Amino acid sequence: MRIGLDEGDIDRVVQRYRLEMARYEAAARSVEQRLRRELREAAIPVLLSSRAKHPEDVRGKLRARRDDGRYVVDALLANLNQIMTDLAGCRVIVYDPRQESVAADVVRSALPGRPPGKADEVLDKDSGYKATHVLVVLDGPEVELSLQGAICEVQLTSIARHVFNELSHDIDYKHRGVTPGGDVQRHLRDVLNATQRLDTMIERLAGARAHELESSQRVIDDSEDLRFVLERLLNRPVRGEVGKLFRLLSAVVTPLTALSIASLDVPGALARGGRAIAEPSGSIDEEHDDVIGIALGLMDRYGETFRELASLWRGPATVLKRAILEASS
Repeated sequence: MRIGLDEGDIDRVVQRYRLEMARYEAAARSVEQRLRRELREAAIPVLLSSRAKHPEDVRGKLRARRDDGRYVVDALLANLNQIMTDLAGCRVIVYDPRQESVAADVVRSALPGRPPGKADEVLDKDSGYKATHVLVVLDGPEVELSLQGAICEVQLTSIARHVFNELSHDIDYKHRGVTPGGDVQRHLRDVLNATQRLDTMIERLAGARAHELESSQRVIDDSEDLRFVLERLLNRPVRGEVGKLFRLLSAVVTPLTALSIASLDVPGALARGGRAIAEPSGSIDEEHDDVIGIALGLMDRYGETFRELASLWRGPATVLKRAILEASS
């Protein structure tokens, strides 16, 4: 195969992509809808968006990679998505930067398919770009036949860092033939410093809000407030289906307040649950997360109610539902 792309090659690939673009729009939208449900269940507030790459952006990337050995016209025409894996894209923007890794775990659990040889990327570049990139492959019986095998790039970052990432990308990557000068680079560094400070301020805001909830006698009436309280008790981000844990605790603890949750000894329950998962005789082989550990750690007190509620949950059996139903009496 000939190595190197000329303008004719690039035009052929772009025209081919135009014919397939609707597939990647649908793939990106499918990923966004799935993650919207799963991240809501995890009680992680996010901003979500999705898109298919614009044909002219495809053209620009092909020009930039025209001498890359992987970008061979025959291979591109045969399966462009295997080489250019960001044709479909979904962006997950968290408010609290500490939630980026937690949200990435949700992505990996909800969409476990991966392209061969493609590892997740946790990027923290010298340029200031900071994000997590996860490539997912749409597969499984619930995926439309026309979308089977489509690759989508999921990018996760904080809302503050998103501002810098986008500005930096447009200035450095899409410089339109005009190299950024000293003033522009200096102002861009000022933006980076401001976004880093904003990330820190948001972390402090989240901590202060958690302290307010912890000190209040107010009833916890949604899963996001429960997440605040749990993270205050554990002093770190919480992984797992917090939305379902909220339903479990609401059924057995009245009133459900920060004080009553603290009285459950969440760290102790988590430790007990972790031991239950690790028992060789157990049939639970899912990757351990905090919510499963807390729920299993409370089974000795609320097991009958938890099993009854979990059995009534509709939809596919999640890892939490399986863990509760499989736990010994």
